[in-house]
Amino acid sequence: MVINRVQRALTNAAVGDPVAYTREIGEGYKVYVMPPHGKPALVGGRVISSWSRGGLRHTVFGPQHGKPSLSMQVDTRSGRTTETSISYPQRVWWRQTFPAPWGTTPKPTCTLIQVQRTPAQWAAQVRKLLSCGAAVAGHQKIGGAAAIKLKLNSHHFGCAAANGGRRCVPQDAGWHGALWVNTKTYLPIRLVSHGRGYAVRIDFGWLRPTPANLAKLHQTIPAGFHHV
Repeated sequence: MVINRVQRALTNAAVGDPVAYTREIGEGYKVYVMPPHGKPALVGGRVISSWSRGGLRHTVFGPQHGKPSLSMQVDTRSGRTTETSISYPQRVWWRQTFPAPWGTTPKPTCTLIQVQRTPAQWAAQVRKLLSCGAAVAGHQKIGGAAAIKLKLNSHHFGCAAANGGRRCVPQDAGWHGALWVNTKTYLPIRLVSHGRGYAVRIDFGWLRPTPANLAKLHQTIPAGFHHV
């Protein structure tokens, strides 16, 4: 019953065309940026915040507290992809246009491998995870909201070479975690996942398209930053 209500809530939320929000907190992301006519720079942080609606997405990389290190706005509304990037350590910004939407869309699977997704892709992934099996594990308060906790896990095995590569030893490459959904709306609030070599927490928000929330889709070029 809970799983069906969550899946239905995700479908109904899309009808209102909200500003979808995610905040990923990981072990520490490392991203190299390559400004045009410049040197590559390493930027990163523990937090990736993203707002998206339709063909517009704004993503900010940075520490949990303090100034961001990288900001990107991706606009595909015209049928082309226009990407505007700001590197805060270098105090530069640049814009690139591609003839069509670029990049591959991660396919929802029962094995949570790729964690950097757009909010819309996360909605599809949550539906898939629930279809793979979930169990109600009680009630908790998350960010002041009453929530139902669902236990999630997946096990898939890969091979680790042994004895000079002549034998394959099965190795568990699965993950485990939990999903919390609002008891009133049944929309996801938080997903925590632990896998081999990674741990991540994703907080979700489904924001009404008010002027203040729509403004979060756009980024402002800081004064004094150089266009390259």
